[in-house]
Amino acid sequence: MNDLPPLRTVRGTGDPKPAGPLPALTVPGKAPPAAAPTPAAPSPSGAVPAPAAPPKPAATGPGLDHPRLPKAAREFLAEVIGSGILGPEVVQAFITKVGDRLTELFTRERAAEALTNHGFLTRFQRDRALSGHLFGLVLGGYRVLDRSSSGSVCIVFLAEHSVLKRRVAIKVIPADDSVSLEIRERFLIEIRLLASLSHPNVVTAYDAGYLPGRDPTEQGLYYVALDLLTGGDIEQYAYEKGQPPLAQTCEWGRQAAAGLRAAHDAGLIHRDVKPSNLVLTDTGRVKLVDFGLAREFASTRTGTRTVLGSLEFVAPEQLADPTTAGPPADVYALGVSLFWLLTGQLPLPQCRTPQEMVQTIKKTPPKRLHDLDPKLPAELDDLIGRMLARNPGERPTAGEAAELLAAFAGPGEVSPGVGEAARLRDVVEQLEMAMRAKEADTDAVRFAVLTALASAAARRPGETPGHQLRVRLYVKLLGDRLARLADWVMFSDPGFAETVSRAAAAHDLGMVAVPDEILTATGRLSLSDNHVLEQHPVFGAEIVEDLARDHGPALPFLRVLRAVVRHHHEYWDGTGYPDKLVRENIPHAARLTALADVYDELRRGSPDRAPMAHADAVIQIRQASGTAFDPAVVDAFAACEAEFEQICATIPDREGELPPGAVHEEEGMPPPPAKKSGIGSKLFGGSRLNLRGG
Repeated sequence: MNDLPPLRTVRGTGDPKPAGPLPALTVPGKAPPAAAPTPAAPSPSGAVPAPAAPPKPAATGPGLDHPRLPKAAREFLAEVIGSGILGPEVVQAFITKVGDRLTELFTRERAAEALTNHGFLTRFQRDRALSGHLFGLVLGGYRVLDRSSSGSVCIVFLAEHSVLKRRVAIKVIPADDSVSLEIRERFLIEIRLLASLSHPNVVTAYDAGYLPGRDPTEQGLYYVALDLLTGGDIEQYAYEKGQPPLAQTCEWGRQAAAGLRAAHDAGLIHRDVKPSNLVLTDTGRVKLVDFGLAREFASTRTGTRTVLGSLEFVAPEQLADPTTAGPPADVYALGVSLFWLLTGQLPLPQCRTPQEMVQTIKKTPPKRLHDLDPKLPAELDDLIGRMLARNPGERPTAGEAAELLAAFAGPGEVSPGVGEAARLRDVVEQLEMAMRAKEADTDAVRFAVLTALASAAARRPGETPGHQLRVRLYVKLLGDRLARLADWVMFSDPGFAETVSRAAAAHDLGMVAVPDEILTATGRLSLSDNHVLEQHPVFGAEIVEDLARDHGPALPFLRVLRAVVRHHHEYWDGTGYPDKLVRENIPHAARLTALADVYDELRRGSPDRAPMAHADAVIQIRQASGTAFDPAVVDAFAACEAEFEQICATIPDREGELPPGAVHEEEGMPPPPAKKSGIGSKLFGGSRLNLRGG
C-alpha cells in the first residue's frame, strides 16, 4: 500500500484538537459581550422555544437539612441542584446511600469525590463543579457528561437527555461579540435544514437552542445535539487499519454520495466533505457530519482560510468565491476523498503553505487514478476524473455518483445480524427520498422565487421588465466569457450561471423600500434623500434574509441573490456602497451585475441625461476598468460588446415601446422612456457621472 499522507497538515482552524486542561466555556482572550436578545433555535419539529432562564442556586432542598450533613457538603450540593446537573431526588438518593458516613464530607472536595465514586457525577462534572464553572453543563434537556473534542470555534461534548437517557454528541459554540447576527441566523437556518433531513447517511440533529448568559457580562451559548457516532471517522480508519479494499471504499463513497444527494435535494450544501467528516456508526454505516455549521461562525473569526474548509478538498470555484459553493463543490470534495482512499495519495501535490496550495488547486490538473494504479477499473478512473473536473458543470450529481459507485461497491463491515436490516432500511429510505425529490421540482421553485422578486422590483417607478431582462442577458454573456478563467470556473456550471443571471434581474429589489417621492424626483436629490436611496441595497438584502429565515431550503440560491442585491454598487477600488468592498472581496455575481446595469443605464438615459450611443458607452466602461469595474469583467465585456448592442437594440423597456438601442441621433427619433429612480454615482475614469436608479 502507498503511504497515506497526513491530511491534517493544511487544514481549517476549526478542526477538533486533543482535549487539554479543563476550560470554562468562554473564548480565550475575548471580553464577554453584553447580552443581546437572540432568536432561539427550533426543535426538529420546527417550534421555536423561548430560552429558559438559567436555574438559580437553591439554598436548601430535600435531604439538605439532614443533621449529619456538614455545611461545606450542604452548600456544594445546593449549587449542584441549582445548576440542574442533578435533581433534588437524585441528591436525596445520594444522601440516603452515604448514610452514616455523611459526617466525612466535611469539604467540598470530599463531597464531590463521593458523588463521583457513587456514580452520581462524572469526573468531568466534578471538576467543573469544583472549579465553579457550572454554566453550560445543562443545555436544554441535556446534561453534559464529558468533553469530547475542541477547536478554535466549537467544543463537542458527550451529553445525555435527562428524561430519555439518550446519549448524544452536543456541539457548543460561544456566541461572543465577533459573531454577527447574520451569521447566527444562518446557523439557525442550517440547523433547521439538517433537522428536516431523515436519511441513513446524514447525521441526525435531535435538538438545538441558545442558552443566554446569566448576566450581561457572560456570553451565551449556541448548541446542537447530534447523533453519537462511535465507529470513528474514515480517515482514522485508514491510518489505523491501512488502505481499505476497493469494494469497501466504493461502498463508503456510495453511502456518502447518497447522503449528499438528500442534503442537496433539501437545499443544504456541506462545504467541508473530507474523510474525517465521514463517520462510521457501530454497524459500519457512513454518516456525513459537520455540515459547515461551525464554519459559518469561523468566517467571522479566522477569515477566508477557515471558511474554505480543508484546502486539499476545496473545489476551484469555492476558492474563487466561497459564496458560490454549490452541490458540485461537495461532489469534487468527495472525489478527492475517494482518490485518497483508493491510492493513498491526493490528486494534487502536497504544498508547504496554504498559499501554494491555493495556486496549485487553481492551476494544476489533478492526477488520474490510473497514473498511480493502472489496475483500478477504467470506469472507476473515469468516474473519479469526472468528479474532479475543474468545470463544475462536467461533474456528476451526487445522485449520479452514488449510482455509478454502486457498481464497484461491496458490503461494509457490520455487526453480526444487523447487516440485512440496515441495508433494507437504507434502500427504503433512499427510495422515499428520491420520490419526494421528484415531487418537488427544485429548479422551478428557485426560478419562480427569483422571477417573483424581480417582478416586485419592476413595479417601482423607473424600473421596467425590459431593463431587468437585458441585465439578465448581459450577465449571462459575461459569465459565459469568464467561465474559462480559473477564478471564474463556477460559471461553467450551467445551473449556477442561470441562477446568477436570474438573480441579476432582481438587483434593484431594495427599491421597493424607497419612498415614491425620491424615486420620482427630478434634478439632484438632497443629501438626506440621496442617503436613503443609497440604502436600497441594504433594504433588498434584508428582504432576502427574511426569506432565508422563513424558507430555509432556498438558502443556497438566496445567498447568490443576496450577494447581487447588496453588492451591485460596490466599486473595484473600494469607493462604492454600501460596504465599500474592495477588489476580490466583491462577490463575482455582483461584479457582473454592476457592469451590466451601468451599460444599460448609459444606453437608456434619464430625465437629466440623454441616452448614450453604444460606442460612447463602451468607452466609458473601458475607462472605468480597475476603478469601478473588475478588469477581467471589462475584458469579457469588450469581447462581447456586439452582443450587448444587439440585446439593447431588440428588447424594449415595455411591450410596444422602442428599445433603447434603437434610439439614435437622427432627426425625429423619439427619446427613450425616462427612468426616474433617483440618483446614483458611477465612477468613470476619475470623474463621477450621475446615473438614475439601479
